[in-house]
Amino acid sequence: MKKVALQDATFDQLKAHATQVMGLDIHPAIKKEDKILAKMLAADETLTEVMVADEPEKVKTVKPAATKKAPAAVDPMDDLVWIMVQPDPIDGDNDLSVSVNGSMILIPRSKKVPVKMKYLHVLRNCIKTEYVFDQRSGKTTSKDIPAHAVSEYGRCADLPENFGGEEGSEFLAVALRSKR
Repeated sequence: MKKVALQDATFDQLKAHATQVMGLDIHPAIKKEDKILAKMLAADETLTEVMVADEPEKVKTVKPAATKKAPAAVDPMDDLVWIMVQPDPIDGDNDLSVSVNGSMILIPRSKKVPVKMKYLHVLRNCIKTEYVFDQRSGKTTSKDIPAHAVSEYGRCADLPENFGGEEGSEFLAVALRSKR
């Protein structure tokens, strides 16, 4: 283990120190050093260095010569899964729009519908930050929480064909057509 100045530490080193040494809960969707630094400094204002693991020696690997190309892999993010997005206190039962790489879908709330795994991945990683003011200390703290309440029921291939009911079957038919 070695010490590294806070301003010289990489994102991975900051995250490792925050979670493993300080015991802080860092949401997987946080991808910026400044957010982790803010959480670390809120927990310990005197922090100037982080402990990082020594880097292992790099071993040179030799790749075998390629003989045949492997068949194209099926993208697991295109698998269909059944979900239900719960109503929102602000948006109510309005449909939820979700975009991945320029492709957008509208997901109805309060209904079991099939969606591609890539859209569920976006919903799982979508967070919002809430701020809480402590009147005694006069400090404001933040916490990251999931932005949408989503129930997951499983992959479409693993569940009965009539799982989502009549409406769900309509959504499944549309999702299967768009999968081609």
